[in-house]
Amino acid sequence: EDHAQRAAAAALEMQKRHHELQAQLVTEGKELPPMGIGVSSGEAIAGEFGPPMRTDFTAMGRVMNLGARLCSAAKAGEIIISEKTQQLLGNNSIIQTIDPLHLKGISQSVTAFNLKGLK
Repeated sequence: EDHAQRAAAAALEMQKRHHELQAQLVTEGKELPPMGIGVSSGEAIAGEFGPPMRTDFTAMGRVMNLGARLCSAAKAGEIIISEKTQQLLGNNSIIQTIDPLHLKGISQSVTAFNLKGLK
């Protein structure tokens, strides 16, 4: 029931851990690649796919494509969430409205938000 809340919390934790690890690695003269995150909510088909010798657990559907495209659009340190995710989070989120996105493989512009935190 609270999958959007859990996904948002996981994305925020991922960014926090990435920042901490980056700070640690800088002292060693190393650097992590930048990380942006995209979160989309909706119905998907999930399960084991592929030939019997090499199956993978995966999820498929438009919502998965949107999540991947949001991830590609996210700059370093950003968490871009879909309009549906924002609706499910309701007043529990701290968001910043961004300009509509024009994403590859999606014919219409997409309303999305930059997730800043959870209340």
